[in-house]
Amino acid sequence: MGTRKEVFIASLDGKIIRDEAEPALAEDARVLMCNYDKDSWATVIGWPKKKTLDVWWGSPAEDRYVEVSDPNQPNLVGGPGFFAIYSGNAVRLGFSWRDELALMVTDQRVNHVAFEPPVGPRGTRFTTWLTTWNAVEIRPNYFVQFYPNALIPWEYDGYHVYLASPAAQRLVTHGPGGRTQVFQLRGDPDTPRYKTAHAIWDLMDLERYDAIQALGKRWENRVDCWSGRTNATAYWDLIWAVIDYRREPKTMEQRAERLAEIVKKHPDNEVLRIALAELYVYIGTAARGSSSAYKVTAEGWRLLDLNISKAWKTLKPLMEKDHVPPEAYSVVTIIAQYGNWENERIDSYLKRAMDECPHNVSLWAHVAVARLPRWGGRLGESEKLTAQAADKVGGKEGDILYAEVSRGFFIYYGWPDFFSEAGFDKERVMRGMVGICERSPNMYATNQALILAKILDDHESAHKIAKVWNENHFTYIHRLWDWDLPKFHKVMKWAEAESPPKKEETGKSEAKPEPAK
Repeated sequence: MGTRKEVFIASLDGKIIRDEAEPALAEDARVLMCNYDKDSWATVIGWPKKKTLDVWWGSPAEDRYVEVSDPNQPNLVGGPGFFAIYSGNAVRLGFSWRDELALMVTDQRVNHVAFEPPVGPRGTRFTTWLTTWNAVEIRPNYFVQFYPNALIPWEYDGYHVYLASPAAQRLVTHGPGGRTQVFQLRGDPDTPRYKTAHAIWDLMDLERYDAIQALGKRWENRVDCWSGRTNATAYWDLIWAVIDYRREPKTMEQRAERLAEIVKKHPDNEVLRIALAELYVYIGTAARGSSSAYKVTAEGWRLLDLNISKAWKTLKPLMEKDHVPPEAYSVVTIIAQYGNWENERIDSYLKRAMDECPHNVSLWAHVAVARLPRWGGRLGESEKLTAQAADKVGGKEGDILYAEVSRGFFIYYGWPDFFSEAGFDKERVMRGMVGICERSPNMYATNQALILAKILDDHESAHKIAKVWNENHFTYIHRLWDWDLPKFHKVMKWAEAESPPKKEETGKSEAKPEPAK
């Protein structure tokens, strides 16, 4: 749009009646607009000097506004009922019914976003196509920040342009010499994990809460997840599928009200009760924000205390039973963390959890964070409890548990300091990381594992990881490698070699990759 507002009126025969322009903004800015629903518009003003965005959206009857920090100049595209602002590897989604933007961080830098229109044989199950440096990600609309439907990878070379045409279910590439290729998507783009989530939402539609409970019983002791989330289990994914359910647009607070009514009618349903408690925790911690304590507003503290209290009131009846689902202990751990419980109070629950569910990675990941010194824990306590659970599980699965907790926990230190300061066993973490890659191949975890193998100069582990990488056609995640493609290629070449190169071949200048902090 530029920074000027214009009035231009012309007659049908081409005669100009009025043509006026005047400054609309006090300083130069980049202004974008899009239509994303009937009578609904979004406007984004990017201020290069301030590195912020002013975002307005809504209809003539109701307008919303937020200011967000963004050092990049963004792009804006409207979809069926929502819009997307994207720059770098961040995509912000705006909905008519929501007062804030939903942030999604992708694995690769986003080049283009396109929406499949809600028409045709797929009905309402239309998709969003994200074209990135290394892939096209096909995601379900309204749940675009979760459950990627499909990932079609390619090797990034900087010379090819990839354009998605969701309406035609096609991908167009344009490369050097004017060569253009068109690929047609065949089959169902919905992956098993999205189908699983959709099946759970169908059960919620039908009010088959008994089936939700039965599914929870079936998944209580599963150690893997189906969503791809870090430190998650199948039961944890079930809880969040219940929370994410929204056939009609609803805020988190509205979802909590609806779920509380359901729990009131079905008080013995453990899955719904745990989901409601976790939702209260989410609402409370979101109100507090991620800032340091002295920056939290009085209202933020009030809403945190209120919702943590609601969460404990919801969960307490379940914790008094003889049998408790493992994920209930996870939520209690978070409640204790933000409720400032004394360690003696939560320790009784952790002792019981150690006996009943030492295998639950979600639980011990939460415990590891809650026992950081900043939360009142003792130095080395996080590692001690993680090792205790891993030893009880034993063998390869114990090593995997130890590594799963580590890969979600190391961000508080960074890998090199993680071992020296948090006290985790580097050899055991590496063994477990290889186990994760081989048991449940995951692109994010495999990138992390390869980075760690190079930091530890463990070629044997790196070679195993490279094999899994190539078998699954994974791509490198730019932000984990500090956006350094040559560094990645150098490490991959080292990992793919049958034997490590001699020291004199590597030279002293070889840099060790660091994960993004």
